[in-house]
Amino acid sequence: MPMLYKIVEKITRCIDPVKMQINLKDKMFGRLSGVEKATMQLKGLTKQLMMMTSKKFHGDRLGGDVTDGIMGKILVMDGDETIRDTVRLVLRRSKYEVETAKDGNEAIELYKRAVETHKPFDAVIMELIVPVGMGGVEAIKRLLEIDSEVKVIVSSGNVDDPILKNYEEYGFIAFLTKPFRIDKLTKTLHEVIMGNINSGVVSWYYMDN
Repeated sequence: MPMLYKIVEKITRCIDPVKMQINLKDKMFGRLSGVEKATMQLKGLTKQLMMMTSKKFHGDRLGGDVTDGIMGKILVMDGDETIRDTVRLVLRRSKYEVETAKDGNEAIELYKRAVETHKPFDAVIMELIVPVGMGGVEAIKRLLEIDSEVKVIVSSGNVDDPILKNYEEYGFIAFLTKPFRIDKLTKTLHEVIMGNINSGVVSWYYMDN
């Protein structure tokens, strides 16, 4: 993990000098800005993962051995493989059983299989729009046909998306804004599973420190 953090820092230092040599109206500037944003997000999450692997974190926040008990079974659907893998790691460290899907079709199959084997998911985190394949809006329709009581949290980096303003009309129980913050993620999942979500709106942000 420390090595990953060093690599991310090197990428960050390389971006600014290149941006200064490119016209602000150039498309490449926008692309670099996207890379810069993604890199900073990865950097922040790497910090949090390093903290989670520390002895102090396990003792103070998790209350002991991470293998003691399971908080719930979660299905994470996201079009970004890095996000899927990272969220899975984070949630497993927080005592959740996790399965991931790259799009709606895969999520539906996993959810259906879990129901058929009597090992249902306690909650689903579903990205609103994925690069390839079925997105969250279509997928939740199918999930509701399988299980009318499914608890689906929609996630998106675009807080201005009109769907998010009326997310409950689509069957979502809450929405989360990206980028993610670990403590908010675990707290939100706990509240959704326990049925304590009232406002339905939770924002996740990466820690800067």
